[in-house]
Amino acid sequence: MGHRIYDERKDRLQRMMAAKGQEGVTDENKDDYLRNVRDKMERSRHNSKQNKGSTMRILVIFALLMLIAYIFLSQ
Repeated sequence: MGHRIYDERKDRLQRMMAAKGQEGVTDENKDDYLRNVRDKMERSRHNSKQNKGSTMRILVIFALLMLIAYIFLSQ
């Protein structure tokens, strides 16, 4: 069972490297390559979380301003 998952990951890695034109990546470089890919994914995930937070903050501020404007205009 575990060997099949490992083989699938290895095949996927080889396809990814071939698609990126990195067929010459050796076994020693694969760990570095995988670490770089994983780090990039982690950074993009972290950045998207930060972007969602700032978007929500902007929406909340906008909603509060609209509420204040509605209160002043309704008087």
